Amino acid sequence: MRVRHPVEAYGFRVEAAGRVLAYTGDTDACEALMDLMRGADLVLLGWSSKLFDAYNLLDLFTCGSAFNVAHWCEPSYDAGMRRAVRTLDDEQRWQIERKLVEQLHDGVPAVPVYFGADSYALRSGVRGFSWSPIGFYELRDMTRS
Repeated sequence: MRVRHPVEAYGFRVEAAGRVLAYTGDTDACEALMDLMRGADLVLLGWSSKLFDAYNLLDLFTCGSAFNVAHWCEPSYDAGMRRAVRTLDDEQRWQIERKLVEQLHDGVPAVPVYFGADSYALRSGVRGFSWSPIGFYELRDMTRS
């Protein structure tokens, strides 16, 4: 079934031996997604979290998030998110975010379990390839000798 996304995207249901698997790649919340997931034993949602900061992934689970398709709502989690975004010290923020992850594992019916790695191959003699501080690779200064 077609799901909402800026480019053409689909979700699939596989039913076998009395079980239902629902799968979709990257999608926005939509009625088709709700239909796809309804009654499924396992739901796999493909998504890339290349969003600069762990906060952006954790923000998907706040009470008011449009992407919180589980409709899980925990006010203490939202309060922790507000503390995290205002904490400038990296170690202190990491401690807050660690507690938020523990809350997710205890309370949310589904959490991200896989994060892909970026792979690349460079021909010998290529210079200037680098990763930006936000996790994207930079091609602007590349040269080949």
